Amino acid sequence: MSLARVLLSLGFGLGAAGLLASASCGAPQQGCAVETWSGACVLGSVSTIRVTERFPLTLVTLEAIWSPQPNPANPQFTPPELRQELRVIGTQELALRQHLAAHSPAQCRLVAPPAGVCEPSKLVVALPEFTPPPESPAPAAAESAGCAELMSPGRAGAVSRPIQPSTLGASAFQETFLFDEGASAPSASVVAELQAAARLIAAHPELVCVSITGHISRGEPIPLADARARAARDVMVAAGVPAARLMAFGAGIPIYGAGAEAPPPDPQDRRVGLSVLRVKR
Repeated sequence: MSLARVLLSLGFGLGAAGLLASASCGAPQQGCAVETWSGACVLGSVSTIRVTERFPLTLVTLEAIWSPQPNPANPQFTPPELRQELRVIGTQELALRQHLAAHSPAQCRLVAPPAGVCEPSKLVVALPEFTPPPESPAPAAAESAGCAELMSPGRAGAVSRPIQPSTLGASAFQETFLFDEGASAPSASVVAELQAAARLIAAHPELVCVSITGHISRGEPIPLADARARAARDVMVAAGVPAARLMAFGAGIPIYGAGAEAPPPDPQDRRVGLSVLRVKR
């Protein structure tokens, strides 16, 4: 089973996918009454609610909102809207959005709990299984797969240990970029520095995978490290570096030994650093 299907198995199944919503529940145990309903559900919206870097992939979590439509056969009751979370590999997000839109409206119904159990009925939306589009066949002179190559450490002609850019003969390659206190977005001067580094990386395809590591100083919120790395990656992608060759993540805060008095916040800790993880020889 492909990784994409494993990820999507959380939200899809062939025919009737298991999507949950609350409905009313009658008296407990004996004589427990449950609502029964069937009809059509319309896709109201699909939004990105979370992006997760799970090395070496980027995973995107979408929230789809389905609205059951009033049913003349049961005019006194319509189930509430259904919020469904789906997770997919980032490169397949557009295909998943198109799949959802292509099957709206969809048949849906309330499924009663097992006999003897008084629980809310579950709203089930019948959707065909999402099948990611096949990847294009690699050309004869295959382009690098970027950071995904780290999953194949035995590939000839490459190494997978961290290498600082300056060791590659690129003396002008800047490796550290400082952020303002509490800021997740780079300043104008740092944007220019990141763009210069991006142009150098784009001009050297042998730099297969470059990590972008965000850091914070003491007192700053931990999520800020990840936000800084992502912001730097966005600048470099916009400047021409293929996203597949960049990997962004937050490293957290400096750790000090037990009993050691923590020094005051150091502005040098509010940084993003670059490191080349894989190089074609």
